[in-house]
Amino acid sequence: MSAALAEPAARKCDPSHSAADANEREHAVGLADGVLYGLVGEPFRHVRVSYGGELQLHFGELRQPKSAKLKGKLLYGSYILGLRASAWILSPGSADFTLTDGQLQPAGTPIEAGEVESGHAIPPGALVVSAGAFHVEPVDGIGLRVLLSDGSKLVVLPSRSDGAEGDTPVADWELFSPKGFVLQVGPGTLAVRKPS
Repeated sequence: MSAALAEPAARKCDPSHSAADANEREHAVGLADGVLYGLVGEPFRHVRVSYGGELQLHFGELRQPKSAKLKGKLLYGSYILGLRASAWILSPGSADFTLTDGQLQPAGTPIEAGEVESGHAIPPGALVVSAGAFHVEPVDGIGLRVLLSDGSKLVVLPSRSDGAEGDTPVADWELFSPKGFVLQVGPGTLAVRKPS
C-alpha cells in the first residue's frame, strides 16, 4: 500500500498561480493518481443511481451488503466510484449514445441513467485500463478520467465552489476502496480518509 495512504491528507487548492500553488496542485493530482492506481485492472460490475441522483459505478469483487434486509438483493463492488456534485459524461464503448448529468453538452444522443443501470451499455467485466486525475484550471479543481477495455469512457469535471458561507461542501467525486480508504475530491479540496 502506498505511503500516501498511511495518513489522511487534505489539500486546499488556491486559485492564485504562484509556483508554490502549482506544486500543491501537482501534489494533489499525484496523490489522487496514487489512490486511483488501485482501480486499474479491476472489472466493471454495474452502475447504480443512488439517493439524490448520485451516479455510482461499481468495480472489483462483488460483495454482499452489510444490512440483512438487503442481502441477496443488492451487490456492491469492492471499489465504488460516486459522482456527486460534479459534471460528468459516461460514453459506453459499444453504443452511439452518451449519458450525461445534464450540465454538459455531450456528443451523441443522451440517454437516461436507468438505461445504463440495465447493464446493456457497459458490459460487466470490462476492465479498467486507466484511471487518472487532472487539474481543471477554470475552477481550480481536480477532474477524473476512467477508460475501460470495451472503449467506454468516463470524464468527471469539478464543480465551482459557490456554496453559501457555512454550507458543508459536497465532494465532486469519491472513491471507496476495499480496504476502507475513501478518496474525496472537491470542491477545491482533496482528502484521503483512513478506515475508522
